Amino acid sequence: MQGWEIWLVPLIAMAVWILGSLLRGGLEERQRDNLPRPGPGGGPEGGRPSRPVSDLERFLEEVHRRRQAAAEKRERESPREPPSSSPERVESRPRPRSVPAPVRPPPPPRRPPRPAPPPVAR
Repeated sequence: MQGWEIWLVPLIAMAVWILGSLLRGGLEERQRDNLPRPGPGGGPEGGRPSRPVSDLERFLEEVHRRRQAAAEKRERESPREPPSSSPERVESRPRPRSVPAPVRPPPPPRRPPRPAPPPVAR
């Protein structure tokens, strides 16, 4: 019986897929059993239903919290002053002059290649 090697790879792949789906189903069932039961309010906190928090949601909440903290810190450090009626003149720094790039001389002309030596007769 020739050609059994050809069927071996797809057979192994299918066995791995079936075992993976069986194990994943068992894990999902265990996780579902471990979830807290909703109380009289609809969720574990009482008022709102529970939902899983993903890494992305946690990251976005952390960014939002840090931005709010930074804004509060800025407000505490420098209280806002009312804008004055006459704008103050701010001295500007002198701008550096733009210096033109140095001009390079053109490259020397190339020498023509040397002719190949004549073939040697044997």
